[in-house]
Amino acid sequence: DTPIRTGVLLRLGILSLVAVAVRYESLFLVVAASIALAVKRRWSAIAALITGAVISVCGFGIFNIANGGPFLPVSLLIKGRMPHVDSLIAIADALGALALRTLSHNTHMYILVLCLILLFWHDQKSGLRLDTRNLLILMALTAILLHLQYARLDWFYRYEAYLLGMAMTVLFLHIGNSGDFLMRTAWRKRSWIAPLSLWILLGLATSPLVVRSALAHHKTIPATKNIYEQQYQMGRFLQTFYNGASVAANDLGAINYLARLNCLDLTGLASYEVLLHIKNGTLSTAVIRELAAERGVQIAVVYNAWYQGPIALPEEWLPVGTWTIRNNIVCGDSTVTFVAVDDAEARQLSTHLRAFSAQLPPGVIWQEAAEQDTVNRHDSKMVER
Repeated sequence: DTPIRTGVLLRLGILSLVAVAVRYESLFLVVAASIALAVKRRWSAIAALITGAVISVCGFGIFNIANGGPFLPVSLLIKGRMPHVDSLIAIADALGALALRTLSHNTHMYILVLCLILLFWHDQKSGLRLDTRNLLILMALTAILLHLQYARLDWFYRYEAYLLGMAMTVLFLHIGNSGDFLMRTAWRKRSWIAPLSLWILLGLATSPLVVRSALAHHKTIPATKNIYEQQYQMGRFLQTFYNGASVAANDLGAINYLARLNCLDLTGLASYEVLLHIKNGTLSTAVIRELAAERGVQIAVVYNAWYQGPIALPEEWLPVGTWTIRNNIVCGDSTVTFVAVDDAEARQLSTHLRAFSAQLPPGVIWQEAAEQDTVNRHDSKMVER
C-alpha cells in the first residue's frame, strides 16, 4: 500500500491517452483496470488512467467538431452499439442482455468467459486473496463483457483479437501456476489423475479457439487475394484516371490510400452528412443525387447490390462496367460497378476502363455496357471481355 510515485502515475496517464487515441475499445480496458485498482484502493492510479482517457476522447472530439464532424468517431457511431430505451427489450439489452446474447452466439468467447469465471470462483471459494492473477481475471472479464455490450465481434476476426489475446494470457498464467502445483503434488503422491484432468479440460475448453484459428489462417490468403484483385485495383484505376476528382464510393479504404480523391462516402464513414441521413432514416435516391451534385461527383464506384429500392442510385446515372472476383471471402460484394453521372462522363469512363482492363489480374472478370446502349440510355447489354 505504499504511495505510487509521480513518474509511474504519469506513465499510466500517457499510456491510457495513447491507447484510447489508437483504438477507442481501449476505454473498456481503462474501465476494467480502474475497477481492479479500486479493489486495491489505488485512487491516484485510477485518476491517472481516467484523466489520460478523458484527454484523449475530448481532444479528438474538439478537433472533430472544429472540422465539421461529430464529437465521437464516425466509425463508432456506425459500428458501435449505442443503448436505446424505446422498448422493454431495448431496456433489457441496455442493462446487459445484449452482452449475454452476443456471448451465447459466440462459442469461442463463451468458453473463455466460462473458464475465467470458474477460475475466479475457485480462488475465492478457496479463500485466496485478490492477488495480481485474480485481478487480471477480473479485468479480462470486465473488458470482454463491456466489448460484447457496446461493440462487435464480427468482420474477419479483427474486433475481438485483443480480447482473445488478453483472455488466453490470463488463463494460461493462472492455469500454468496451478498446473505446476498439481504436477509437484502428483510427483509426490504418484497420482496423475488431477493434472491429467486439468490439461484435458484445458484442451476441451480451447478446442473452439483452435478451430477458429485454423479457419482464420485458412481464409487469410484468399482474403488477401480478394483485396488485391478488387480494392487494390480500384485504387490503382482511380489513381491513374481520376486523381483529384470527385468520386462516390462505399468502400473507401484502399482507394483513398492510393489516390487523392474528393470522396463522397455513401456508407457515411467519411461523409458526415450521409451518416446523419442514415441515422435519421432519410437517405434516399434524391438525397444521393443532391449530395453528389454538391460535391461535383463524376463517377461512382460501388457495390450496386447495396443500393436498391428507396436508396437506389439515381436513374440518370449510367452503369458503364463491372469487375467481378471469384471466391470472395472478405470484400463487401464480388462485383463492383463503375457508374457515370452523365453521358459525357460515361464515354470517358468506358475509355478508361478499356485501357485499364489489360492491367487487371487474370482472376478478375470485367464486363462493359455496350457503348451505343449506354449513350442512348437504353437497356444495357453486358458483353464479357
